[in-house]
Amino acid sequence: MLIVFFIMEIGHLAFQTIVIHHAAYEMARIGSLVAGPSKGDRSAQVDMGRAKAKMESVKCQMFKPSICNKITLEEVRAEKTTFDRQADAWNEDLLLTVRYPVKLIFPGTGLLLSADPGLGSVKKSIASNTRVIFVNLRMPIEKPFFQ
Repeated sequence: MLIVFFIMEIGHLAFQTIVIHHAAYEMARIGSLVAGPSKGDRSAQVDMGRAKAKMESVKCQMFKPSICNKITLEEVRAEKTTFDRQADAWNEDLLLTVRYPVKLIFPGTGLLLSADPGLGSVKKSIASNTRVIFVNLRMPIEKPFFQ
């Protein structure tokens, strides 16, 4: 009987993984659009604070408030990638790491499937019921071309 629960739990985790990957991709896409220069601004500066605030607000529109409060944006930063000689500016990517704790729903599956880095070296037990999914994404930051 426990094998059936494991199979069903793995399906549940696969579904949750797909959901958080799609949501994180959309958050990164929106953040990369917002992080670029403001309308009419000719500088190549990126605003990661504005991007993170927008991603936080969008996150709570994607998920119920009870789930939204558990999902954290662990890392939101810009990284220079290549120099664009035509635009005479650096291209930058938004790097996003999302932490999503998923509650296991079937009894006994936590013994093998639970994983929570926040617990440290605490031994797993049958009562363990959380699996943390991390999503790491890279999205190019949109910048207008001025010449």
